Amino acid sequence: MLFSFQPYKINNTEKFTKKIQIKARTLGDIAINHIVPTAIIYMTTLIDNVKGLKEIFDDKEVANFKEIVIRVQIRKQIFPKIVNALFIFHS
Repeated sequence: MLFSFQPYKINNTEKFTKKIQIKARTLGDIAINHIVPTAIIYMTTLIDNVKGLKEIFDDKEVANFKEIVIRVQIRKQIFPKIVNALFIFHS
């Protein structure tokens, strides 16, 4: 009796694994093709704003804006690595 349920459990496990792999690949695709480009556009906008504000404000105030840009750049560099790690983990 136990033997008859074994193929069913394996089949469900394989289906579940395939579904997870598809979802992981879809998430990676969305991140690389939609989220990262949008983040880069946002970062470019921030940089342009900092350049404009630099012309208006003094150095102390500009330093605060530079910190924000640096944080965004760090996240931009780390995010694709996280997505790749998730993709490799679920492959």
